Amino acid sequence: MSTLLLSHSPSSDLLPDQCSAITFSIDGHICALPMPVVTKVVRLPEPVSCQYNGPNCLLIDERPTTVLNLYPQFGLVRTSTTAQPSSQQMTDIALLVNSTEAQTIAVLIDAPPRLISLSLKETHPLPLSYRRAIGAIAPCVAIHPTYSMVLLLDLDQEFMID
Repeated sequence: MSTLLLSHSPSSDLLPDQCSAITFSIDGHICALPMPVVTKVVRLPEPVSCQYNGPNCLLIDERPTTVLNLYPQFGLVRTSTTAQPSSQQMTDIALLVNSTEAQTIAVLIDAPPRLISLSLKETHPLPLSYRRAIGAIAPCVAIHPTYSMVLLLDLDQEFMID
């Protein structure tokens, strides 16, 4: 397993109404988490299926770690140029995230994440119908000039589903 470096977007000092966020893609949907909750990005020892919808535990940094697979949570089907069937989707990149329950969770993602600044003024509640459709794991969306809409995840909602 190897640790990946975050890809930084060019930025100056943050303004008072901005926050730093780690953005990443889950089947093309741009999501974000606050920078302080992400501890590192890792390449998993072997690829994991993105379609598996259940708890998974892997040995990461010599510790058993719960793997959180949000692909089924979003109900997404990958539309790649290879037209690979969704049952064969695999990824080997994960974010290590600290939950409020003092545990580390590995979140499966498409590619290495980026560090960006998000404007707090451009944060809006996600429409209730869409929020329900994805299991309430993203209560808000931020408007970003490069990424359009960025889903702001609340993984504590996912941790409550045991």
